[in-house]
Amino acid sequence: MQLKFSKAAQTAYKKKRKKPTLKITEKAIQKQANDLLNAHRIRYLRIEDWIWTWLRHNAPVQIVNELSERFGGMPDNVCLISVGNYCLALMMELKSATGKQHGKQKHWPAVQISRSPDETIEIVNQFIEDAEEINSADKLNACGEHSAGQECYGRVKFHCGKYPCTINFDNAVERI
Repeated sequence: MQLKFSKAAQTAYKKKRKKPTLKITEKAIQKQANDLLNAHRIRYLRIEDWIWTWLRHNAPVQIVNELSERFGGMPDNVCLISVGNYCLALMMELKSATGKQHGKQKHWPAVQISRSPDETIEIVNQFIEDAEEINSADKLNACGEHSAGQECYGRVKFHCGKYPCTINFDNAVERI
């Protein structure tokens, strides 16, 4: 006698197993990013989540509303590297693999989004390289009119679309 199984019973055993994936939380990516920035001695501004929680529970509503209006949607890390007399700023938003930007976060200029520790390392290393390139362009053949190695203190503009400012080395910074 041969047993017959229903279609549902037959397919139950043939289901493919999902490959296990490592889920990295936004909190873990943030800790790794903070450690990386500290290791490179890059200054950064970050308003921790616990500060917002404390404010919502303990501060008057008017203060919470004012701070939310001014700092709402601010990127997770605003990194700063000194470039001559100015600072180059990197706006870095850290998200999990499925995380999305909410309304206020979309209004900040030139925000780079990192979804993994590897992306964070790549973004920070590129930021350091760009700052070094700007620092070297300040003095060596910056305007393209002088011979290689000749010092140049003319007006130099640097803008690659990643950072919110154009840097001019004749003592001015223009906002885009």
